[in-house]
Amino acid sequence: MSTMEFGTSNNFSHNEFFLIGFSSLKEYRRLLFLPFCMLFIFAITTNMTLVSVIVKQRTLHSPMYVLICFIACVDICVPTCVVPRMLFSFVSEINVLPRTLCLIQMFLVHYACSFQSTILFGMAMDRYFAICMPLRYNDVMNFTNCMIITGLIVVRNTIIITAMIALVGTLTFCSSNVLYHVHCEHQLVVTLAIPCEDTTKNYFAGLISFCVPTIDCIGIALSYITIFVVIFRSAAGESRSKAISTCITHLIVICITYFSSLVAFMAYRAQSGLSPDLRVLISLTYLLVPGVCNPVIYGIRTKEIRDQLIKLFKINKLCPLSRHQSLLLSSPITQFCHMFCLHSSPITQFCHMFCLHSSPLSCHLPMSSLLSLNLLPLSASCPVLCPVSYIRSGHVPSSSSASASVSLPR
Repeated sequence: MSTMEFGTSNNFSHNEFFLIGFSSLKEYRRLLFLPFCMLFIFAITTNMTLVSVIVKQRTLHSPMYVLICFIACVDICVPTCVVPRMLFSFVSEINVLPRTLCLIQMFLVHYACSFQSTILFGMAMDRYFAICMPLRYNDVMNFTNCMIITGLIVVRNTIIITAMIALVGTLTFCSSNVLYHVHCEHQLVVTLAIPCEDTTKNYFAGLISFCVPTIDCIGIALSYITIFVVIFRSAAGESRSKAISTCITHLIVICITYFSSLVAFMAYRAQSGLSPDLRVLISLTYLLVPGVCNPVIYGIRTKEIRDQLIKLFKINKLCPLSRHQSLLLSSPITQFCHMFCLHSSPITQFCHMFCLHSSPLSCHLPMSSLLSLNLLPLSASCPVLCPVSYIRSGHVPSSSSASASVSLPR
């Protein structure tokens, strides 16, 4: 790999860049593929699971959980714009990136990151109205207001980021085209154009884009200060504990996001004391750590999301039903059995508990084994927790309102 040098002539500009991050590791550079690949897969999988749970569960369609879903979407987009191409370069040693693709990557990364602090500020405002102004919460956080605010934020971020990247596109790169990084970072790309032309306008645009998360951070701080003042002035109780727990969860996510971004910002402005590889690693930490930590934090600390995740994993453990059995489970006869089982005796309630553990077994054992193990009578008397074994047993209760008989093959 060689870099073409053309002095400071404005008649020439490079049309491709060489991203040589971690090149000082030489042959050990390929070993970075495994840890970054594992982090990327974990971040994408956990965030997609979180999005799926929130989208499918109607009880989680409130503003707070919708904002959590947006955060998860950002945590999917940011690593996807950087990590796959980086992993490819680790394995193939192909480090060249065309100028157009470099600008597209730069736009996508900065555009996605511009929503991160804004969504966190939206969470802070949601908690502010829910805790400090609970009677006005539904009036303020309604669908119309949320859509208006979202539209304004999208327009603001689109204008700022598009203008910033467009200014980079007009620069002339006549000196060097080598970036010691694994993705096209705005400040490093602008630095390459310093010998060729004045880049004051680019730094001014970067400063404006930096003001967006700064203003959001001030708004977040003021919101949570007010929230905690109101919380600690209120009487102790379950609602107070829940409010504190919810706010602490959001504060953990906020601290991780802003701390990683602050460290990355300061690392590139430190003139000495940090190796180039450490700077690249810190920059990747800012892009990857929030995507890895946020779904874990929300999945563990948010009770409603945690309960839905537990239900999801429990459902996946149950054996699948055939189409014929699924229709029977939704029939009026099965609903009658459900009503009967809910009003059953203590003996049948004991059967519920036993059947909860025996249903996976009875799903896979043949009928003769069930009879020999005496599992069929117990599972057949509990259609709610063991619907599969109940249907396969051929036991269908009869009543005055349901005189139909069902014959199932064994």
